Amino acid sequence: MITSHCDADQEQVGGGDGNDENVVIQQNHRFMDKSAVKRKANHRFFYPNETDKYDLLSFFTKMRPEIGDHLKERCRLLQHLKWYLVVNVELQRESNLGETDTSQPYFHSGTFFMLSEKDDLDHNFNKAFQAMFKDQDGG
Repeated sequence: MITSHCDADQEQVGGGDGNDENVVIQQNHRFMDKSAVKRKANHRFFYPNETDKYDLLSFFTKMRPEIGDHLKERCRLLQHLKWYLVVNVELQRESNLGETDTSQPYFHSGTFFMLSEKDDLDHNFNKAFQAMFKDQDGG
């Protein structure tokens, strides 16, 4: 999930105009957009396909251009952007009693800022991915 929002013109969300939900399948990956505050707050949820769902690094590698394009487009529309990445994974292990224990933790990157769609995202992407992998490894 990518979460992005703009700090300008903060308004109360009252369930009125500008609150959207949209599901799209693109390049064999499904994503869903949720928007609020007259489309200034946006969450984009990316879902892996069958081949990527067991390999987080492979999924990020394939999604990196799409994530970058989405962030640049949002920055172009809003003139600046605050964004972060969140990963929700499902972990399973077999207990000593033979039962399967399941947990679904979330791993968060730090928050990053884009002031222009021309900003270089590579450094911030690397920091975001490293933070999530560090959290996932128990660091």
